[in-house]
Amino acid sequence: MKKIKWKKILKWSGLGLLLIIIFLALVPILFKGKILEEIKYMANEQLNAQVDFADVEVTFFSTFPNLTVSIKDVHIEGKGDFEKIVLYEADNTEMTLNLWSVIFGDEMKINSIILDQPKIHLLTLEDGRVNYLDILIPEEEKEEEEPTKFQLSLEEFSIINGQLLMEDAGAATRIELKDINHTTAGDFTEEVFEIQTTTSIASLNYEEATGYLLKDVKMEYTAQMQITNKEEEMIVALKDNTLELNELSTAIEGFYAMYNEYEDMDLKIDGSTIRVKSLLSLIPGAYTEDFSSVKADGDLKFDLLLKGKMTSEILPGIDFNMNLDKGSVKYPSLPGTITNIGIDFHLNKPADEILNAMVVSGKGIHLNMGKNRLDASFEARNLMVDPYINAALLAQLKLEEIQKYIPMEEGENYSGDVDANLKLNGKVSDLEKENYDAFNASGYLKMDQVKLVTSAVPKPIQIPVADLQFKPEKLDLVTCDVLIGESDMHFDGGVENYIPYLFKDTGLLKGGLNFTSNKLHYADLVADSGEEEVTEPTDTSATEAPEVPENLDLFLKTNVKRFEYPDMPIDNFIGNVSIKEGVVYLDELGMDLLKGRAKLTGSYENKTVPKMQMDVDLNKLDIAETAKAFSSSEKVMPYIKDLEGAYSGKIENLVAEFDQNLNADLNTVFAKGVLQTHGLDASKMEVIQKLKNAGKNIKFLQKPMEAKDINISMRVEKGEVFIEEFPIKLRDRSLLVSGSNKLDGSIDYLVKIPVKKADFPPSIISGVEDQAKKLGLGDAISLPDEVNVNANITGTYKKPKISLQSLQDMIASNTKGLKDQIVDKVKEEIKEKVEEVKEEIKEDLSKKKEEIMAKARERAAQIKKDAKERADKHINDAMKRINEEIEKEKNPIKKRILKEAAKKAEENARKKSQEIIDKGDRDAKKVMEDAEKEADELEEKI
Repeated sequence: MKKIKWKKILKWSGLGLLLIIIFLALVPILFKGKILEEIKYMANEQLNAQVDFADVEVTFFSTFPNLTVSIKDVHIEGKGDFEKIVLYEADNTEMTLNLWSVIFGDEMKINSIILDQPKIHLLTLEDGRVNYLDILIPEEEKEEEEPTKFQLSLEEFSIINGQLLMEDAGAATRIELKDINHTTAGDFTEEVFEIQTTTSIASLNYEEATGYLLKDVKMEYTAQMQITNKEEEMIVALKDNTLELNELSTAIEGFYAMYNEYEDMDLKIDGSTIRVKSLLSLIPGAYTEDFSSVKADGDLKFDLLLKGKMTSEILPGIDFNMNLDKGSVKYPSLPGTITNIGIDFHLNKPADEILNAMVVSGKGIHLNMGKNRLDASFEARNLMVDPYINAALLAQLKLEEIQKYIPMEEGENYSGDVDANLKLNGKVSDLEKENYDAFNASGYLKMDQVKLVTSAVPKPIQIPVADLQFKPEKLDLVTCDVLIGESDMHFDGGVENYIPYLFKDTGLLKGGLNFTSNKLHYADLVADSGEEEVTEPTDTSATEAPEVPENLDLFLKTNVKRFEYPDMPIDNFIGNVSIKEGVVYLDELGMDLLKGRAKLTGSYENKTVPKMQMDVDLNKLDIAETAKAFSSSEKVMPYIKDLEGAYSGKIENLVAEFDQNLNADLNTVFAKGVLQTHGLDASKMEVIQKLKNAGKNIKFLQKPMEAKDINISMRVEKGEVFIEEFPIKLRDRSLLVSGSNKLDGSIDYLVKIPVKKADFPPSIISGVEDQAKKLGLGDAISLPDEVNVNANITGTYKKPKISLQSLQDMIASNTKGLKDQIVDKVKEEIKEKVEEVKEEIKEDLSKKKEEIMAKARERAAQIKKDAKERADKHINDAMKRINEEIEKEKNPIKKRILKEAAKKAEENARKKSQEIIDKGDRDAKKVMEDAEKEADELEEKI
């Protein structure tokens, strides 16, 4: 029997094992480049965004048999309208990849994703565009590249200490989630699978234009779900789940399904275990440190049901009921108990019905806080067609008593009496028909010695008296006095058609207010941030151009005797502001400021883009005060800060368009006007000093300059200010100045300087006379007593560049005797030859011009035809690719997303198509213009 050579076997098997270990150790190194290349491809070719990351680390042994890819310090920022909006940033973004798919597969399968301390900002613009979809490059704009090699094969998704901000400009809502910790586990590759998910949020805030609906709410959610993800359907069936919001704890039962044509649901919240205190904990400001000791009681019933189909036209059935009887609330730190709390609220809309079928009612709404009493009821139906309203409010409040029952935020305090008694009953259509007898609207809202102390305003708000009267046809503000610090305000007036305006989109609110004040102090009205002022440029990205509703027909008549504004107090602020059909009008709004007076007349609108038109009348405004108050004035008049004196003028038809952050589009800025100065002193201008240095051989320039008053005609066009030639009087002479400066600070001016013969050194004058003799003119030349020396001023105002032509050339160009004699001599010699050939040239020129124009017309027509064919092909190819992609997609969620994205893709394709056509038109026009220019040049050669 042959002896087994164990030693050799162990040797080779050990060597093989060693090679395997070495290979596995090298895997992160060998395949890091492949993974990094794919990440860069995703960032550069798939995303319309600025993507940065510090490094990519690949590890293996700690997650065997998977690879772990860690992308450090990811930063994703939008482009275009989403520029400077950071969509996503995180310290670490981690993925685990299936090892064998990386080594042998065409696709690298992602098994799990972990986001470590991510900050996510989801933004929806008013036009409906969202940054998380805008970031994806449309298919028709991508180059012909291979699809991404990453494939989602998720089994786990986690977020560690994340922050999420969701803003919707159209809906004016803001949702902020802080310290999110989330884990979802399940096999997403199966058609039917179960997942387990847990989510905790330390602080949830939901804010609308009217204020917070939820503030600093703590949330916990755990759930087990069964998900069916088939080609034509996706169904989420909720199993065991628990939702906790502060003290409120409940569960959602049922399912949610998504199909190609509609969505379906049957979701129910049973509030039988919900307590009064649970609901109270969700009220902003109610959840305080001592909330755990709050005593709350009462019989509460609560349930919500969402059931039925949802399409673009109908909503599912809604049945919401909440009833509270004999409720009471007592905070341990406060002496009073809120008693007799009653709520009977119902909202119902049957399934398969339009929204107009919804009925909302609240009866028996009541509470007592000592002497404070509140009673209310309402019912609304037929809201989408012809709303019927039946509402009543009775309130008798002594505000100083409220703080005994409800906890106030630090620094808050209220006092004074509020008395309200209001009734509304009837159909809105009766008001629109001015059938006021059929609609009952009566009542009042009165305030007496009300004082409000709040952190929102730096000084206490005092309302000594206010009287608001309700009538069917009109809402009358009989009087309203407001005091804030040293600022006093008085309002009176009224508005008509206020009920249709509130309840119907077509309602037009008409009327106006009178506003008077002896003094307004800016510091009283605007809270001080407490931070030192910084000199960095202001970020205007948070400034939104205001919309102007088209269903307003209002005026504000203003008379403010004194407005204390920082660096620019304003007196006698008088004029009218009106709003009509989506436009704000300023009607001779006058004010004393900057030691002079200004008057504004114009308009502002934001129907398609923010747009302004303005006429400005200025009377003796101080130049130094203007430079101090308006830093932007240096862009229009960059030399203003070095001038002293005053100015007047008229700027006519100043027009400009803005983006939605109120940044002016310089290509749309146009204006014309005239400026005059009073007592002008320009001796400090740096450009004057440089002009003296450049003309050091000119005696006149070295003397002190005392500029007299000037008149300037100017126009602004496409971000550039053009100054027509104007004289600057310097003692017995006048400099002629013309040119332009751009709003970026660059300048281009020509100054014609009158210089007398005696101001030049004798050597320069003799040199010119010698030159004349060499030209054969002998002693016929005679220099005038005064010539113009041209100075070109370029560069920027802060760093001007002065250039003067050589003085000999200047004298020669300004010497009439020399110039005229040379010209006359040459003309005499060629005059006879010109006449001989002129007629012959004209005949040949006419034929040549016609040939040029005929060829140009033929070429222009072909350019337009080719452009139209390319444009049509671009749209057809783009839509074909889009439809093929949608047809191939089997996942109903992804298919729906693709359909939504297809709308934008089609819009982009048509936009690109129009750009092709427009370029063709421009090219054709350029061909014709070049042809005309060529023909004109031929004619000029005669």
